[in-house]
Amino acid sequence: MADQNKKPTIKNKEVIVDLFCLWLALTALSCAAINLHLTLNKLEQKKEEERT
Repeated sequence: MADQNKKPTIKNKEVIVDLFCLWLALTALSCAAINLHLTLNKLEQKKEEERT
C-alpha cells in the first residue's frame, strides 16, 4: 500500500514540473513575439520618418 501512495505523488511532481517548463517556454515565446513586434514597429516608424 505504501508503494501505491508514493507513485502518484511522484507522477504529480512530474506533471507539475512539465507544466512549469511548458509555462516557461510559452512565456519566453510570448516575450520574444512582443519584442519582435515592438522592433518591427520601430523600424516602420524610422522608414516613415525618412520618407518625410
